Amino acid sequence: MDKLADLIAVSAKPLENISNVRKLIGEEADIMRGWLESLNDKNIYSLCRFSIGLNPQAGISGNVTEDERMLAAMDLGFGSQAPAFGGTVGPCAYHEDIMLAAPAIYLDGKEMSGGGKLNPDMGVEQLRKCLGGHHQ
Repeated sequence: MDKLADLIAVSAKPLENISNVRKLIGEEADIMRGWLESLNDKNIYSLCRFSIGLNPQAGISGNVTEDERMLAAMDLGFGSQAPAFGGTVGPCAYHEDIMLAAPAIYLDGKEMSGGGKLNPDMGVEQLRKCLGGHHQ
């Protein structure tokens, strides 16, 4: 969890140095780092949104629209952001999503989700029901 929290904290503003992402994510970041650097756009390093999936019937399909909605999954979006969201990233010609299928997510020091499940003590089930998800 510390790595994810650090990634979110570091990415909340443009990264000064992409090596921070490499350190946090691991060796797989080398390929992505090369691609990001080739874009020559500092805004691609800015976190423009993140979401937590609430749909128990969604799964990993290769379609990011479904993948990011999978129960307890997290999607981090970097770069371009639609103006309707009202963000402050600024213009960017590119957008990249990073999907975490079953991260441990903590809110105020309490585990909100982990292992692909939501913590019922956090009221997440009630939120999901209010949003129209009545599945058990």
